[in-house]
Amino acid sequence: MGSRADQDPKNLERNLKDTTTKTFFKEWFAPVLMNPVVKILVVMWFFIYICLSMYGCLHLREGLEPINLLVQDSYAIPHYRYLEKYFWNYGAPLQIVVNNAPDLRDRSERRRVQSMVHAFANTKYSIGDDSIQFWLKEMEIYYEKELEMNIVDSEIYGMAEHFFSAKAQDVWNEDVIWEINKQGLYSIRSFRFLVGMKHISKTYYQEEATKTFREVAERYSSYNVTTFSPLWLFTDQYAIVISNTIQNILIALVVMIIIAMLLIPQPLCSVWVAFSIASIDLGVIGFMTLWDVNLDAISMITIIMSIGFSVDYSAHITYGYVISAESTPEQRVKTALGALGWPVTQGAMSTILAVVVLADIPAYMIVTFFKTVSLSIVLGLLHGLVFLPVMLSWFVGGSCVLPSIDDKVNESVKNQSGEQNLHNASITGQPEDIREVTETVVQPYGPYGIYLSRNIPTRRSYPRQIKPSPDCISPLAKPSRKLTEANSNPF
Repeated sequence: MGSRADQDPKNLERNLKDTTTKTFFKEWFAPVLMNPVVKILVVMWFFIYICLSMYGCLHLREGLEPINLLVQDSYAIPHYRYLEKYFWNYGAPLQIVVNNAPDLRDRSERRRVQSMVHAFANTKYSIGDDSIQFWLKEMEIYYEKELEMNIVDSEIYGMAEHFFSAKAQDVWNEDVIWEINKQGLYSIRSFRFLVGMKHISKTYYQEEATKTFREVAERYSSYNVTTFSPLWLFTDQYAIVISNTIQNILIALVVMIIIAMLLIPQPLCSVWVAFSIASIDLGVIGFMTLWDVNLDAISMITIIMSIGFSVDYSAHITYGYVISAESTPEQRVKTALGALGWPVTQGAMSTILAVVVLADIPAYMIVTFFKTVSLSIVLGLLHGLVFLPVMLSWFVGGSCVLPSIDDKVNESVKNQSGEQNLHNASITGQPEDIREVTETVVQPYGPYGIYLSRNIPTRRSYPRQIKPSPDCISPLAKPSRKLTEANSNPF
């Protein structure tokens, strides 16, 4: 196992071979994109894109209609169509349960109960008083018109038992729950009544109707009123879709910002990556509304997934811009697009080809997945290749750059030379011929600009520079006077 140390892993020009696609993005696409007139047009298009996205978000449709859970050729679809047309549009029953019934012997309480029933029957989504199905109303009609008797306040519970025991009125038995009160008498603990609803064929109106009826119930909180309809099972989901979507998008954005700051060593550029992701999500939500897709649990999941698709293009282009060794923003954009423009395009094309086979499947959930993923890929590619390079070159300029490796190596070599000169001066006069020194060597590893400084011990030999003192010379090395005279006189 080993690794190759490139001369400069940040130099995209030196490490990448010239190809047709690289030449196209660098020599044709990038120069056109960096033209001042084109930059202005791109910024204008970006604001138009934001306006269209916000328009779609303002007209967002919520809710997963039950009919969309079926395949498009299902035999049950006509049934739901007739249900929407003839039942949900007019006449669907709403059950209202009074869990804490008041003392009905009190005439004022009975009037308040009747006022509550009237309020439920006369909302925007109610048919009216003619749709009320209430046992107390029927009991009053029974005694006053059939038996020609008036309701006695103190005997109302006994009269109610007699009313429910009549064979013709036994249909109301299931609408009340009896209990023994503190006086040991039977009394009604809870009861229910029904009203008819209208104009709730669409999910938006169903959600609004749910809010309306629950607001009426809150006005009579002492009765602990509960409203119920089978449609409420869906409307309760509609109510939390938007809040959950916004919450999940914000969490994903925060996580993406943290990851971008860890991987892109320039905080300003990391913020631009997050801004690009937010813009893509805004466009996905807005344009999916214009593409006839509702915001429901299915589209919410795919929107969250689209963040993972959209971050790739923006992060790659931004990182290529940061590590470029060029000096001007325009040249940095050319280098980044030349090196990463075609790989980013290939990634987008491969993802589109992977999901395009889902476009013809007659199922709402699958088609919704295809539409949202396609929007995220197309908008992500548009941001990565067009919007983001212009924004980086115009609003960021040269602030999102890293020092080149040549500067680091030159500085390291300069420091090493100074340390070596100081070391040579310090060892002058020392008797050792061989010294072991430690050098700091800066070596690049891999294509991501990771620098490793390693202390490498080396052995070097230095020449002796010893000046002997006369006192240090041995007497044997000095010629004696007698020996000198003898040498001068051989006889």
